[in-house]
Amino acid sequence: MKIKIIIYSLALLIIQSCNAQRSNGVLSTIINEEAHLFLKDERFNAVSIAVYNNGKSSIGHYGELDKDLGNRPTNQTLYEIASVTKTMTGYLVAMAINEGKLALADVVYDILGEKYKNLQYQKEPVTIQHLITHTSGLPLNIQGVSELYQIPSSNNYSKAQKILANSSKEELLLEIQSIELTQKPGREYSYSNVAPNLIAYILEFVYNKPFEQLLKEQLFIPAKMANTQINLDNRQQTLLANGYNEDNELMPNFKKPIQLWGAAGRIKSNSE
Repeated sequence: MKIKIIIYSLALLIIQSCNAQRSNGVLSTIINEEAHLFLKDERFNAVSIAVYNNGKSSIGHYGELDKDLGNRPTNQTLYEIASVTKTMTGYLVAMAINEGKLALADVVYDILGEKYKNLQYQKEPVTIQHLITHTSGLPLNIQGVSELYQIPSSNNYSKAQKILANSSKEELLLEIQSIELTQKPGREYSYSNVAPNLIAYILEFVYNKPFEQLLKEQLFIPAKMANTQINLDNRQQTLLANGYNEDNELMPNFKKPIQLWGAAGRIKSNSE
């Protein structure tokens, strides 16, 4: 009887293993096909795809980072993950709410003081909920940046990058303190990169810790995201992927450290 049970158990394991291998094989084929189909679009040079399936993870790299150089991405290639950063900022807000540090209904000027009393319209104040749902009425970008992004040329992007890289936290906070809202908060959706940076400042205020330290302690370390950060050291800067526009023109990226919080879109990460 025991022998039959052992044989039956081994048979189940073999079947499950074969099914898993077949499943992984099919998945690998699908990924390869999709990657090569994706790269037929001349706007794209390379793609890295990471998949978690049946308890296992796999990473595939396709194309070349720079046209005609044959430099395929690797597990260490860092990418600017742009506004996925906002998801991580939002995670910290959720954590702060769970810990009683913040509430969705908290008014910004109640937290930060009278200097932010301008963040209201017809006595309707901006709250934490408005900031994280793009309904605060705060502008899309800091002054001078949105206009440059209208025409995606290397020259314009370089100018925008310079503004964003050289702007200080103090300058942005002063800019926020001078904003005049034109509608009641919560009324309309209006995408903002300024709002997440104000959230980062609020998080620093309630935790008395730098924003990047909060990200590391509360998200990157627990989630084992050892290759994820806002500012890069000299070695990491060499691993950051280049970006190109539709005319295959090299565009500037944020290799060098920035002064702002970077809470709206400055995190870099790799496939691992």
